[in-house]
Amino acid sequence: MEAKLDLVLSKLDLLENKSDTAIRNIAILSATIENLKTENSNLRTQMQQMEKKIDYLENQSRRNNVIFYNVKEDAKEDTEAKVRQIIDSQYKISLGDKDIERAHRLATNVRTSRPIIIKFNNFKVKDFIVRNAFKLKNTPVSVSEDFSKHILQKRSLLKPYLMQAKSEGKRAHLKFDMLYINGRKYTVDDLPANQVLQATDFSPEVTHNDIITRSKSGTKPLTSSQ
Repeated sequence: MEAKLDLVLSKLDLLENKSDTAIRNIAILSATIENLKTENSNLRTQMQQMEKKIDYLENQSRRNNVIFYNVKEDAKEDTEAKVRQIIDSQYKISLGDKDIERAHRLATNVRTSRPIIIKFNNFKVKDFIVRNAFKLKNTPVSVSEDFSKHILQKRSLLKPYLMQAKSEGKRAHLKFDMLYINGRKYTVDDLPANQVLQATDFSPEVTHNDIITRSKSGTKPLTSSQ
């Protein structure tokens, strides 16, 4: 009888040891998982920071660019000369020989005339063209700044609110990835919580001489970030 009892006690000790080992292994695994979660979170943060830096650098490289829309396209053409003629006739200024670095048509799927992208050598010239885009009001031509895909997506999300504000007679304009309405700043973070934050159609871009005459139904009020 005593031998059997000793055997049972021995097996119980063995089970307890196995149980302790299993608990230790579970604790180690749990710690490993937490470490992996932390590493993954850190990597995600680093990737987001890198993406922001890349996006910033891309937009800086586009800083002196202006896109001209609806400029009639011919089989054999000098795109720079066409843009110079528009600027000369509508803006009433003559650009210097070195004011434009390059000009070419963009490869798009549009069936009409492809947009022309101009890279100016001087930011002040580019800024003048954009700020005075209202001079193109009575022509089919319009202009916009050149932004990265990420910024265009944000602008596309804010576009309906720009249209609504203008239809209500408010002063509204987009600047980079921000919307200003009567002097107050809004970003995509100010969109309603139930607004679908997806933008797959962000072309053509809202141009600086757009005359908005209609509002987008169902657009919910924005809450300013300021």
